[in-house]
Amino acid sequence: MAAILTQIYNVLYAVFFGALFIIIWKIYKSVWFYIEANIKLRAVHCLPRHWLLGNTRKGQVEDSHSYTDIVVKAANAGHKLICLWTGPVFPIIAVLHPDTYRELIKQTREKATSSIDGYPLFQAWIGDGILFSQGKKWERNRKLLTPAFHFEILKGYIQVMNEGSNVLLDKLAADTSDGRSVDIFPYICRTTLDAMLRCSLSYEGNIQNNATAAENNYIQAIQRITDIIWLRASQPHLFLMPLFNLHPLGKEFYKLCDQVHEFTGNIIHARIKELEKTKTTEIPEGKKRRLDFLDILLTAKDNEGQGLSSKEIQDEVDTFTFEGIRFSCIFCFGWFNSMSTQVMVIYADSSPNLAFLGPCL
Repeated sequence: MAAILTQIYNVLYAVFFGALFIIIWKIYKSVWFYIEANIKLRAVHCLPRHWLLGNTRKGQVEDSHSYTDIVVKAANAGHKLICLWTGPVFPIIAVLHPDTYRELIKQTREKATSSIDGYPLFQAWIGDGILFSQGKKWERNRKLLTPAFHFEILKGYIQVMNEGSNVLLDKLAADTSDGRSVDIFPYICRTTLDAMLRCSLSYEGNIQNNATAAENNYIQAIQRITDIIWLRASQPHLFLMPLFNLHPLGKEFYKLCDQVHEFTGNIIHARIKELEKTKTTEIPEGKKRRLDFLDILLTAKDNEGQGLSSKEIQDEVDTFTFEGIRFSCIFCFGWFNSMSTQVMVIYADSSPNLAFLGPCL
C-alpha cells in the first residue's frame, strides 16, 4: 500500500512541477515578447495605452467603428503604420499606406496563424480552409482551387455584380430620399453576401430585398459573429480558449457558427444532388448554368484522383464567405471622404502604387 501511495505521490509531484514549469515558461515568453515588441515598435506611431488594457478601453478602441476612426485619423495625419495594443502583450499593426505594404509583401514569412495574429479567432467559423491550411494540404488545395479564378470564369460574374450594385444604389436612393443619413454597412454587407453567394455558389436568393427567414438568420448570425470577434479581441482574457468556451459569448459564438454552417451546408448538399441528376439527365443548352466555384470544389481531382472531402468543401465555402464579409469592411472604409479622395488621386495619377492600394486597404 505504501508503495502505491509513493507512486501516486511521485506522479502528482511530476505533474505539478511540469505544469508549473509550463506556466513559468509561458509567463517568461510573454514578458520577453512584451519587452522585445516594445523595443521594435518604438519607431511606429502608437496611441498612449493603459499598462493592462492597452488601447482597448473607453475613449479608444471600443468597437470596429472606433477602431476605424482611429485608423483614418492616423492616415490623415500622414502615418504609414499605427500600432494598437490589445491588452498588455498583443500589438496590432495596421498598414496605412501602399508604400509600406509594398515592402511587406517582399518579405517571406510563415502564415499568420498564432494566437496573437487574430485569424485564429475566426477558425471555428471558417475551419481549416486555404486561409489556415499549410504545407502539403495548402499546396494541394490551392492547386485544385486555381481553375475557379480563371479570367473567363470571373468575367461571367460581372453582370451578377452589376445587378447587385444597381439594387444597392436603388435602395440607398430610396432610403435617403428624404435627406436623412443611413448606416451603409448593413446595405454593403447584404450586397456583398448576395454577390458572393450568387457568383461562387450560384445561389438564387433575394438577400437584398425580400430575404427568407433562413437568409435573414444567416445574415444576422454572420453580423453577430463579427461583433463577438471584436468583443473578444478587446478582452484579452477571452483569447484563452478554456475561458472563452465557458463564457456566454463563447457559447453564443459556437451556436451561431453551427447556424452558418447549416445554411452553407444545405447549399452544398443541394448542389451535390443537382450534379448527380445531371449525370443521368441531359440539360438543354440554353438552361445550362455557368461553372462556378462550388462546381469546381465538388469536381476537382488531384494527381491521385482524389477530390476534396465534405469537410474541406465546407471549409472552403465558409472561408470565401468570410472573405466577402471582410471585403464589406474594406468597402465601407473606402467610403470615408479622405480615403475616397486618396483613391481618386492615385487612380488619376496612374501611380505604380495602384497595384498595392487594394491589398493595403
